[in-house]
Amino acid sequence: HDPDLVRLARCAYDAAGATTRQDLAVETGLLLTEIDELLQQLEDEGYVELIGGLDRQVVLLTTRGEWLAQEGM
Repeated sequence: HDPDLVRLARCAYDAAGATTRQDLAVETGLLLTEIDELLQQLEDEGYVELIGGLDRQVVLLTTRGEWLAQEGM
């Protein structure tokens, strides 16, 4: 898997499975545009659910996302 995808999943996992895109940007140092692209890919692959609009979007890990976050731990 793409290391950035795994990194985002791990950040969400460390936040008890739910976080925001802004928190992910702070935690990873990635730009919000990069976060948005990665989150879309994670959602498309069934690793996260994105709840709400971009300004207040919550990122929830799915069971698959939890497995991805634990990959290589």
